[in-house]
Amino acid sequence: MISIDRMTPEDRSIVAKILPTILYKPSPIQKSFHISGHNRRLIRAGNRVGKTLAGAVECVWTVTGLHPYKKVKTPCTFLILAQSWTVAKQVIGKYLHELLPPSMIQKQCQYTLNN
Repeated sequence: MISIDRMTPEDRSIVAKILPTILYKPSPIQKSFHISGHNRRLIRAGNRVGKTLAGAVECVWTVTGLHPYKKVKTPCTFLILAQSWTVAKQVIGKYLHELLPPSMIQKQCQYTLNN
């Protein structure tokens, strides 16, 4: 097994392009959210703690079947709630496009702030 901490910046860049969530290191608050055995979860914390990132990573892990803390069945349905369509598109959509492997995003699904 290769330690992420020992990777060169070039290797980290290559890995990040393949599956960016492999470089994700959850904070204690985020980790408690990820390891929870409940089907429905809510993450509440202060500003800039990483709530949106944790939710996006949880989504990617679940829909890809690559969750490191639990066994998940795929295909599956994953629901993300947002304050508004604008927040969903500009914040959560941006994270999902950055974190999902490109092969999982349909060609007609392009991320821009304008659509």
